[in-house]
Amino acid sequence: MGNNLNEATEHAKSKNTELMIRKLKHNENQPMDLLLLADPSEKSITKYLDKSEVYVAVEKNIIIGVYALMEIGPKRAELMNIAVADSHQGKGMGKALVLHAIEVARANGMQSIELGREILAFSSWHCIKSVVFE
Repeated sequence: MGNNLNEATEHAKSKNTELMIRKLKHNENQPMDLLLLADPSEKSITKYLDKSEVYVAVEKNIIIGVYALMEIGPKRAELMNIAVADSHQGKGMGKALVLHAIEVARANGMQSIELGREILAFSSWHCIKSVVFE
């Protein structure tokens, strides 16, 4: 995917916290501990991370959430992974990440977003369900 997002869509702030969602910088380590919450295979994660845009939710300089979005075809993206730290689950963080992923995909010309099989198989599903079925 391209870099068609403007500054306003690079960062998202929650009303009640100091939450910021931003693209992971190239010189930053992948938050593997969080990624493994949604996909138990580090080998699998490593394969798709190189082809994905990775965004992190940061609160008080600590990464508390992550998602990986990959372009899989013309105007199609796949949400490969989405995870929130156990300590921040149940607070709407997953929903904020899903909505941000949709915004990023749209800004990059995507018309559809598919869900990675890991998302459907693991606890990340509740993040998706809260957005889709509202």
